[in-house]
Amino acid sequence: MKTVPVPSANNTTKFKEGDLLVCIKSASPAYTEGKTYEVFINDKGWKCLMGDDGLQDIMSMMVSVFKKT
Repeated sequence: MKTVPVPSANNTTKFKEGDLLVCIKSASPAYTEGKTYEVFINDKGWKCLMGDDGLQDIMSMMVSVFKKT
C-alpha cells in the first residue's frame, strides 16, 4: 500500500478503502440501486467509487446514497 497525502475533505465519509457499498438511492445515472461498488483511493488520495459510466467519483461529493454491505 503506497502512502499518499490525504486531502482534509477526504475524512468526511465514514467508509474506508476496500469497503463494499450497495447503492440504496440513486440520484445519478452513474449508479444503479441494488448494485455493489467498492471504495478505493485514487492517485490524488481521495476516497472514490467507480460509477457505471467508468468515471471516478469522489465520495464526499456524491448525492447518491450508499450503505455498507
